[in-house]
Order: sequence, then C-alpha cells, then structure tokens
Amino acid sequence: MKSGSNFRLRIRNLLISALYVASSITLCFSTTIAAALEDADLDKFSANNIMFYDPDGGKCTIKPVSGSNITYIGDSLSEQVYSNMQNAYPGIDGDDKNYDGTTYNLIKYSKTFSGNDSGPNHGGIALVKKLAEKKDLRSYLIFALGTNSPGGVTETTLNELVSAAGEDTKILLVTNYRSFDESLYVQNNDAMSNFASSHSNVTVADWHTTASSDPDKYIRPLSEDSLGVHLTTDGVTAFVDTLKTAITSAWGSSSGGGGDSGSSGNNKNYDGVDVWTEGELEKIEENKAVYQAAADKYGIKWQLLATVHSAEYSLQVANPDNGQGMYQLYSYTGGGKNENAFLPAGPVDEAEFARQTDIAASQIVGMIESTGAALDSDEGAKEVLFQYNGKAGVYIRKAKDMGFTDEEANRGEGSAYVMNRYDARRDPAHPETMDSHWPGRFVADGVYDPSSTSMGFGTFVKYAAIGGTSGSSCSVQQGDLIGYVKKYAWPEHHDAQYLDRMPDYADAVASRQDNHLYVGGSVKGVPGIDCGGFVTTVLNDSGFAPEYNYSGDTTKGASNVTYGQMPYVKANQDKWELVNPDWNTAIPDESVLTPGDVAYSNCNDVPFDDCGHTYLYIGEVDGFETHIASASYSTDGTGGRAPMSGTEAIISGSTGIVRWVHRK
Repeated sequence: MKSGSNFRLRIRNLLISALYVASSITLCFSTTIAAALEDADLDKFSANNIMFYDPDGGKCTIKPVSGSNITYIGDSLSEQVYSNMQNAYPGIDGDDKNYDGTTYNLIKYSKTFSGNDSGPNHGGIALVKKLAEKKDLRSYLIFALGTNSPGGVTETTLNELVSAAGEDTKILLVTNYRSFDESLYVQNNDAMSNFASSHSNVTVADWHTTASSDPDKYIRPLSEDSLGVHLTTDGVTAFVDTLKTAITSAWGSSSGGGGDSGSSGNNKNYDGVDVWTEGELEKIEENKAVYQAAADKYGIKWQLLATVHSAEYSLQVANPDNGQGMYQLYSYTGGGKNENAFLPAGPVDEAEFARQTDIAASQIVGMIESTGAALDSDEGAKEVLFQYNGKAGVYIRKAKDMGFTDEEANRGEGSAYVMNRYDARRDPAHPETMDSHWPGRFVADGVYDPSSTSMGFGTFVKYAAIGGTSGSSCSVQQGDLIGYVKKYAWPEHHDAQYLDRMPDYADAVASRQDNHLYVGGSVKGVPGIDCGGFVTTVLNDSGFAPEYNYSGDTTKGASNVTYGQMPYVKANQDKWELVNPDWNTAIPDESVLTPGDVAYSNCNDVPFDDCGHTYLYIGEVDGFETHIASASYSTDGTGGRAPMSGTEAIISGSTGIVRWVHRK
C-alpha cells in the first residue's frame, strides 16, 4: 500500500537512494576505500568488529549451510535426533561408511570423542581422519560427542580434531549434559567453549544450558535411563533447535526446515516466526535465477529485487493492467503510458521477466552511481525500501517520537511498510511489548489511520529473512540500541539516591514484570533500579541482544551480574567475547570499545565468575553527558540510581580493572 497518492515519488526516490544494498550493519570495504585508510585505522576497525577489509573486493559472503555440505558425527543422543536433523537439513550425512571392507559408524551408541582408532566403534576423531582421507568430509562438521568421554575433551584432543578436519572445515561442538554427575562434564564443556573462543572455524551449541533449564522436560528420568542423558520427545526437539540456532548464529542456514530459497537467511523474524509463506518461498525459488542474473550483472543483491517484486506485484511473473510492469516502474513508463509501458497485461515469458528485472536493476544502479551513495549497509536497504514506498512525514515523526535520530527516522525506522514486526516494540503480535507510538499506518492511498496496525511483515524484515542481511561473515545485528538507551536512561548524571525513572523505562519494567521477566531489584519499592536489570532490559528490548541473560527468562537462569550474566557470557562465547587482552589485563583505551559492549567491574580473581557491577558503553550520543549508560542498586535503600548517563570507569577504577565483553 502506497503511503501517498504521488506515485512518481516512489520511483524517483527509490532511484535516488537505491543500492544501499544490505549485507550487514558493519561495512565491507573495497580495496579502493581501504587503501585510503591508515594501517592503524584498519587495526582499530578490525578490533572493534566495525569494518572488515576484504582484499578481494569487499564482498560480505559466506558459503551457505545446507544438508548437502554437513557431516554429522555423534553418539546415542544423535541417534535419537538424526531423523529430525535430516528433516531440518535434507541431505545431511551421518550415514555409515564402508571403506576397504570396514564399516565406519558416524553415529553410534557409546561413541567416544577420541580413541578407538581401530574400531569396531571408531572414535570421533578417527572417523574424521578417515573421512578426510577418503575425501568424504564435508565443509561443515557437527561433532556431537563427549558424553561418553569423561575427561577426554581437552585442548590437545580439540587441536587433534581441527588438524584432522583441516582449518577450512567449520566445526560445531555440542556441550554435554548429565544430570546425576554433572561435574564429570564441566571440564569437557569448558574446553569446548574456551577452544571455540580462540578458533574462528569452531563454534559451540550449548546443549548443557538448554537441558539444564528444564531437565524434567528434556531428559528421561534415571528410572528409565541409567545414564540420565537421553532425550524425551521434547528433548529431541530442543536438541535439534539448539543445534540449528548455533548453526544459524555462526554461519547462516540455507535449508533448515521450511526452506529459505538458497539464501543465508532463516525465514524467521526476531521472535522466531516464519516471515515468508511456503508458497512465496516456492515462487522466489522459481524466480531466483532471474533475480540472481540481474543482481550479478549490476552488482546488487538478488534479495532486494525479490523483496521489491513481492511488495509491488506479489512475485507474479505477469504485467499488471496499469502498464508499469511487475516492478511498478512509474517514471520509466511515464505512468504506464509512454513507449516503455509494459503491455499487454497478463502473464509474460521468462525473457520478458528477465528484461524487466534488468531494467529495474540498471536504473537503480545508474542513479546510485550518480549520487555516490554508500554501499552494502542495512541502513541503505531500509532507505531504499522507505523511498520506494514514498517517504511519508507521519512515519518520520513517528520514528522521532519513538526515540530514533533524524537520520534513522529518514531511513524508515518508523515505517510499518519497512519495519513492521522487526522487533518487540514494533510487533503488533505482542501488544504488551509494542511501543505505544507504533500504531498508525496508511490503509489506502493518502488515507492514514492513526490506530491501525498490521500483522504483515515489513519489507526489510522480509529482505533479511531471505538472506539480504543475515549469514554474512561480517554481519552484526545491532537493532536499535541507542534509540532504546535514549528512551530508558536519563541523558544527564544524577547523584544517588535518584529513583525517578524515564517513563518508557518504567513502562518496560512493568511489562516485563507482568511477563515474569527479569528486571533486577527494587529500591524503596521502585523496581528496575538495578545495574543488571537495566543492562538486560535495554539489550533485550532493543533487539541488539534479545538473547542476553537468557532473554530475561528467570526460569532459564536470568538474574543479576553475580549469578546470571557472567555465567551466561561464559556459556555463550559463540555470541560474546572478552574485549580485554585477557582477564587480568585492562583494555588499552576507549577506542577498542563499540556501543553495546558490556562492562563488569568490582570482580574477583576468577575469570567470568563473580562481579559486583555491570553497565553499557554507548559512545558519543547526542545530549548524553558521558559515554556510559548505567543504573545502580542499593541494598540498604539509601542509594540507588535509575538508568542514566554514568560516570563509571572505562579502563580501571578503585575496584580494579574493568572487564568488557563484546557481542560478536
């Protein structure tokens, strides 16, 4: 639905703004751009995950994960889930092999992590060596072992695994769970997590944390299972979901159940809801060769063409009766009335479909080259789509009311056409978390209904769901962190005791309490006056890190910094990493930090164990007095600060060095 009656604006503005084709929020440099930077600048960008210099031309790509390029090695838990994994990743290889008269069971009861080189039940590393020797080891390796190897997972065995698989193989390790003697597996799990944090081709699926969150639901009782590790029906589902989440988070996914048209997206929004229907995905797959050919020819992403085609003519390979074609090229066709009009109405052949797609792509590129607009950013993709719909002032004003900057507002953060159901605050499916400013949209050309919402997905959400932004090797999903900081925290610093909360933060705390989510402690009856509660709330609600501190779910372990957040970071080193050179060394200076980095101060001497305070680095934010946002709890009720601009130390203070963690 167009936001205004002047259709010319849609295409004119699209052509002015386009080819801000999204790959990720981080930018990928071409050699020309990178050459203009000093080496020190490049080092700083790399250290902060801000930018990546690509000597091959700045393409942010990753080989998509699909069943056809996954090898699966596992024990009896994997036997339980193998058929489910085959459904999730068709073509996955966990089948027995026969080499020179010997059977090699990739998945088998009591399989060990290492050892058993001669069989009959070969150890996992021995299998990897044999598969590599026979050229049968695929690009991605799920290595779900360790339950039968107490004490057997060490840095030495992990190095042996990587050596056997080769540095180019992506490896997924799976942490172990055992209910009656968990201590046997602590060193295994720690070894996996620590190893993965220092090896870019290794990641971890944290089954231990998932199973521990509800063992009665996921693990068969000891009365039925002498080991206390095997899975219930719910456990099978949860185990597979844990693996899928880890795979998608690390490498993207191209065929995980439901299909996503060969892209690196997973067809889910922030809430795990399918974005495209099966029928739409089938049409995209049918049309993809045409999108891809035009995208390759003109240097844009095919997902942008698919998204615009969907928005303008529901992916139909046909001419509408207005003469503007399936991409609704108003200016090019003179409103469907000049010699370029796409006529007659009705179905067209593939050659004509390709011609129109080329025309759309070429005009976009031509205008972008003349404007010198920035390439390869999520912000650019949003602006393309916002411009296509026609920049409505009411959407710009809405975005500002929601706390977005002028720049963010002008790229469509307030447009339902672009951003609907992108995050909790813009999702009418969850009215309890939806921002009160979000309702209001155009329900017909020139007709704005201030109370209307839609359950449809915004075009940027659809674009991301088919891989326009996710699955890139340089992708960092930032959400709207600073917008939420500005809504939840006072821009100036106040001395304790200061319990007056920003209205939006008070509403957010009340909503989270109603939904039994973690908000931290209360001071003099005012909830949410708590460092860990504020950090968790702003990271979750903004979409920057919706999973942080177990998504605020107290039943899964969410709590304050001492008992919840540091253990969460330790268990999720595939998502978070230490910014400090090591636990006992301070960061050199503020330049190594980026907005969203989390600080832990007043810590004891054990890494990732027990700290007394946590806060956020936000950098330079208009109106804020400092580069820190923080809150503070008071046990005796005499202190306490609501979220505000903080004066906490960045490098070190009276309680020692500050430890910072960064979202990967």
